[in-house]
Amino acid sequence: MVRNSDETRFEMQRHRILKAAATCFNQKGFSGTSLKDVSKHLGLTDAALYYYVKNKEELVYHCYMRAAELGRTAMF
Repeated sequence: MVRNSDETRFEMQRHRILKAAATCFNQKGFSGTSLKDVSKHLGLTDAALYYYVKNKEELVYHCYMRAAELGRTAMF
């Protein structure tokens, strides 16, 4: 069973990863960005990043969903 503090820690780290990924995607584009770029930007190992996302496509999907969520929130 996962405790709430563990879930919160996971979500906080995932949020950090999404912000770093968005920065990398904005700087280098999707094709020019690797997961290694994102892990390096965060100071994480590749294995640590893979704990949170399976691949680059999943990462860009979550970035897109987060941006859409922020856009909806800003409209209301």
